[in-house]
Amino acid sequence: RQRLAASLPGALAAAGEPSLLLWLAWRLGWEAGATLRALHTAGIAWGTYPDNMGIHCNAHVNNLVVKPPGVGRPGTFLAALDFDMAFTREGFLPEACESHAGLGLDSFDGVLAFEASMGMKTVLSGSDFANT
Repeated sequence: RQRLAASLPGALAAAGEPSLLLWLAWRLGWEAGATLRALHTAGIAWGTYPDNMGIHCNAHVNNLVVKPPGVGRPGTFLAALDFDMAFTREGFLPEACESHAGLGLDSFDGVLAFEASMGMKTVLSGSDFANT
């Protein structure tokens, strides 16, 4: 605890921001969005589809973990998890999503848009609408 308290002033100065806590919140949100953008750019949906509980959407922040220092890409804090239900355009089954066509889930592009807006953005703002 004392070591952390001693290192905070240096971290604040290095960040060049008025609030280290606000910068960290911004950075984690940015990394969450960058993760989803990287998946979508690669043509991968994280895993969104109707299920018995409503809409299952893996594009939410509890599928991200804080990495231990020195693991993975330097300069990032987060790593993504839970790809067992991810799929590509070729693996998309529109007939499985017909019941939620009004939400745009009846097309692969609609699924990507849902993950970006209703999945990640609403969860980052505190909603659990699409987190089953």
